[in-house]
Amino acid sequence: MPTGLTSPAHLGVVLVVALVVLGPDRLPAALRQVAHFVRAVRRIVDDVNQTVAAAAVRDVVDVEPAQEVGT
Repeated sequence: MPTGLTSPAHLGVVLVVALVVLGPDRLPAALRQVAHFVRAVRRIVDDVNQTVAAAAVRDVVDVEPAQEVGT
């Protein structure tokens, strides 16, 4: 069962409060703006993850083999 702000009950409360505060005329536009923001944040997070993964692979490839000690 989802907890936190992702649970259906919490999302319902947030939508009802948004409907009361913004009204039925402005709510769709506000939801579109929120969706646009979430997509932009996801895109940025994906780019950062890809950059970090590529850097980690480069670091692993660039490591020289270890030499044996005491021989």
